[in-house]
Amino acid sequence: MQESSFRNSLMSTLKNLLLSKESECRTGGLNILGSFCGLGYNFDVLAGDIRENLQFFRRNAGLVPNGIWECVYDMQFDWDSTN
Repeated sequence: MQESSFRNSLMSTLKNLLLSKESECRTGGLNILGSFCGLGYNFDVLAGDIRENLQFFRRNAGLVPNGIWECVYDMQFDWDSTN
């Protein structure tokens, strides 16, 4: 039960970062989300076509709720680089 509570708190914090009007918060949220998806990984090990390794990026898909992805999608229409 503690793991579920922690994950809910983490996703709530992540969503708040992504919904912030401050670009630094949004960037931080995107960095956290990217780390869940493996974007901090050394891709030299995955030599070859990245499309052959899509499962690598999907391995944590169950951790990120659709609401988070919706925030990321909506962000492209509401990004103010001056904040």
